Amino acid sequence: MIRSTRMKVVAAIAALSLATSSVVILAQDGQDHSQQPAAATTKAAVASAQATTKEATTKEATTQHADAKVAPEAAAVLAKLRDAYTGLSSLKLDGKITGEFDVDGQKADEKVTFTSTFSAPNHFRHDTQGDAQLGSTGDKLYVYIKQRNAYLSADAPKQKVMSDDLPKPFAELIGQQNLSLALALSPDPRAELTRSYGTINKAADTTVDGKPYTTLELTAVEGKTVTRLLVDPATNLLRRATLDLAPDLLERGAKDVKRAVVTIDYTTTTPGEKLAGEQFAWTPPAGASDAAATADTGDLGPAGELVGSPAPDFTLAGMDGKDVKLADLKGSVVVLDFWATWCGPCVMSMPGLDRIHQAMKEQGVKVFAVNQAEDKELVQGFLTSKNLSLPVLLDTQSKVGEAYKVQGIPQTVVIGKDGTVRKVWVGAGPSLEEQIRTTVTEALKAAK
Repeated sequence: MIRSTRMKVVAAIAALSLATSSVVILAQDGQDHSQQPAAATTKAAVASAQATTKEATTKEATTQHADAKVAPEAAAVLAKLRDAYTGLSSLKLDGKITGEFDVDGQKADEKVTFTSTFSAPNHFRHDTQGDAQLGSTGDKLYVYIKQRNAYLSADAPKQKVMSDDLPKPFAELIGQQNLSLALALSPDPRAELTRSYGTINKAADTTVDGKPYTTLELTAVEGKTVTRLLVDPATNLLRRATLDLAPDLLERGAKDVKRAVVTIDYTTTTPGEKLAGEQFAWTPPAGASDAAATADTGDLGPAGELVGSPAPDFTLAGMDGKDVKLADLKGSVVVLDFWATWCGPCVMSMPGLDRIHQAMKEQGVKVFAVNQAEDKELVQGFLTSKNLSLPVLLDTQSKVGEAYKVQGIPQTVVIGKDGTVRKVWVGAGPSLEEQIRTTVTEALKAAK
C-alpha cells in the first residue's frame, strides 16, 4: 500500500520486466495530498509489450518467442551473453537508474542508485537507495519496503528458474529493479530476451567512457519502444540498458515528446568474487509488519467504516467517455479498485483484477479500476502496455476517492447487490485476488 497523505520523491525506477517487457517510471512527491488523496506530481510514463510464452523451458528452441526475429550477428552476441550469465558463480553490481522526460510540457529527471550481489544458484540481495530491498536467503524470497517497515516473503526456488516460474510479485520486482540480476537468476538468459521481444538486431558499437561496447537493439513484440543493450565484450555481461519510450508515447496520444528515456547503468560489475553465504541472511527488522497479513486482516483506517454501510453513489466517466453511475448498477456485485499508474503495488495487483473481470463478468459482476487524478492519455497507455481489459473510471479530482475514504492505494471495495459495502482491502498481498473472488462469490449468492 502507498500512503497518499505523505509521499516523497525517492526514485524514478525503470521497470524493464522480463516477464512483461514493460517499462514503468514510478515517482512519488513530498507534498501533503490530504485534499487529493492519490495524486502524484510527477507523471508516470509507461510503454511495453506483452510477453506471450508461459510454457517456458530451459531449451532455446521451445522458449524463444514464436515471432522473435534474431539477426545472425545478434544471435552470436546472445549466445555469448547466455554462456556468461549461466556460467557465473557470483556477481556484484553497482548501478543507477535514470529517467529523463519532457512530454507535453511536463518534465521529470530522476535518479536512483542500487547495489546487488548474487551467488549461484539462488542467493541474491538487491538494495535500492531509499526504496525497496529484495533478495533470497536460499530458502526464502523477501521484499522489504523501508518507508512502510513492511515485508513480503515466499519460498525460494532451490535452483535457477525462468522468470515466469517465480512467485508473484518477485518476478516483476526483480525485472523492474535489475535486468542483469534477472538474467543471472535465469537458467536461460537468452530465452528470457527472445521470448519478450519481436526483433533483436546488432547495432554499431556504443562508446562509454572511452570504451566500445557491443550493442543490441530490441523491439518489443507490440509497440514501438526500442531497447538498447550494451554488452561488455570482455565479460559478455550487461553494461547498460537504454529504453527510448518516445515512439510509443507519440503512438498513444502524446503531442510533444522531446525526450522520454530510461537508462539502467551498471557502473561496477564484478563477476566471480567469493561471497560468504551469511551475507545473504535476512530477518524482518524490529517492528516490521507482514504485508500479506496486513492485506488479509485489513489495516483499513477510516475506510473500514464503509463496511456494512451503503456505498457512496457517484457518476464517473469511463475511458470511452460514457458515464457510469453506481446507482444504476444496483442488483449487480460491484468491485471498485482505487489505483494510479505510479503506485507499484497497484500495478502488481491489476492483472489479478483483470482476471476476475474476465472470469466473472458473465455472472454480472462489474469490476472497475478507479484511477486517481491522472491524465486519460497516460492511463490508456498503461492499459495498452499491460494488455488489460477491465473498465477504468477516471476520478480526475479524487472526489470519489475522498467519498470512499481513500488514504492509501490500492484500495479495493466489494459492493453487494443491495448497494452495501461488503468488504474493503487497503494494500496488496499475494492472497488478495483469491480473497476478492471469495467475497464476490459469496455476494453473488446473497439475495438482493
